[in-house]
Amino acid sequence: MTIFNKWYTGLALALIGVAGVLAGTADYGPGMSPDSTSYVECARHLLDGEGFHTGWGLYVRWPPLFPILLAGLGLLGLDVMDVFRFFNAACFGLIIYFVHRLFAKDLKFPYLVFTGAVTVLLFEPLLKTSMMVLSEPLYTLLTVFFVMSIHAYTKTQTYSQAAWTGCITGMAALTRYYGVSLILCGGLIILLSSRELHWKSVMGRAGAFGLIASLPLGAWLLRNFLQTGSLAGPRGTNPYGFVEIIEILSRSLTGFIMPQAVPPAFRLLICAAALFAFLFLFKRFSDSAEKEWTLAKTMAVTVLVCTGFLLYSYLTTWLDPTADRYLAPVQFAAVFLALYFVDSLIGAAPQIHQAGKLAAPVVLVLCTLWMGGLSLHVISRSGEVINNPEKNLAWMEVTSNMHPSASLLTTKGNALLDLGEFSKAAESFEQAAKLSRAPGPAWIAAGKAAIRAEDYLMAVRMLENAKEFDPVAGEAEELLSQLPPGVCGSIQDPVSGHDSP
Repeated sequence: MTIFNKWYTGLALALIGVAGVLAGTADYGPGMSPDSTSYVECARHLLDGEGFHTGWGLYVRWPPLFPILLAGLGLLGLDVMDVFRFFNAACFGLIIYFVHRLFAKDLKFPYLVFTGAVTVLLFEPLLKTSMMVLSEPLYTLLTVFFVMSIHAYTKTQTYSQAAWTGCITGMAALTRYYGVSLILCGGLIILLSSRELHWKSVMGRAGAFGLIASLPLGAWLLRNFLQTGSLAGPRGTNPYGFVEIIEILSRSLTGFIMPQAVPPAFRLLICAAALFAFLFLFKRFSDSAEKEWTLAKTMAVTVLVCTGFLLYSYLTTWLDPTADRYLAPVQFAAVFLALYFVDSLIGAAPQIHQAGKLAAPVVLVLCTLWMGGLSLHVISRSGEVINNPEKNLAWMEVTSNMHPSASLLTTKGNALLDLGEFSKAAESFEQAAKLSRAPGPAWIAAGKAAIRAEDYLMAVRMLENAKEFDPVAGEAEELLSQLPPGVCGSIQDPVSGHDSP
């Protein structure tokens, strides 16, 4: 069974994840939201040399790293929307691979490593945000790197490792303001994990980490304050009570192991029972002389600090009532802690009773059933996970009106086709053709859409334009020959409107 914790198994799962994200965004592109529109606009303004701006003002409500990276990739000649799709797919694949490798370092039962990686692969909030124009996949990847790096520091406790961890944490904070929690988390782990170091040395390493991690975000917040008078733009007030916030967080944090119908109070009770059981087993079967800082401690501190920071954020400002996307970056740590508990139970069971030898095969069966059930759940929710034209179209309209591009207008046309809006689809394809350097396929698509709308005069105009381009000229001639008699003669001087490359 050692195949389940080998690097090539992690790579295979990562490639499956990448393929899944690309397949889910193939027809309509990545999903859009209000945040997505701002990312797209900022990246395009950066490519145009206009700085950090959106269609409605300065870009201040979000940190700058995500649009900077996308604009940089856009310099390769790809449209920003295409960059988003492939960038998030790559981030998702890297998350799966490094989570698998991280789990393999500390879990003794190989099948649990595989189960954990598959759970993260099929975790709906992370999978869904990876199919949207959102920064969560990048931030989650940086969070995985943070855990790997800060845990490496607990082994070496060197200034260089503290500085490197600070660099990774600084990038996370420049991706989401939520990254401030990782700065707090890193500092706390450095202080708690110190072994036989003078307090001045410990404070020096914590100070180096904190300075490097905080400087990039500090510079960005100073820029915001000087230009707008606020650190991160206007924020709404919290509309939720404390009990409501606890319910929101507990539902999101346990959503991957408990059905949505489970009441919040019961969720908290189960989590508390699991925590006490874990502490009991850890105290009974761990070596009391062992002082090494474990990966489980790193994961636990990460979950507690990040969840606590999110709780504070909910109490002080307005956030989306669905906390899934906010907690998605630390769900892999919660998965690890659950599996670490099971792994410890498998190791301890034979010491408790002779029948404990059956623990491993029982866990194997349960893990298999768990992965099968999770797969069926994702398949049943595929309409929600995979983007559909109705959800994307509204924000496509906003983005294409502010900053039209051939790729976005083509995607919009495909969405309109599937919704049966053939005339509007033809218009969208026509606009795409006028902006494209290789407009033939767009003219053909416009002609086909016009035919389905039974607007034959428009179809003739689109197809006559398509005849000018060799790759699709033959197909355009064939479509024209299939139109009703007399239609082609009514159009004498088609105007392509195409901008030559």
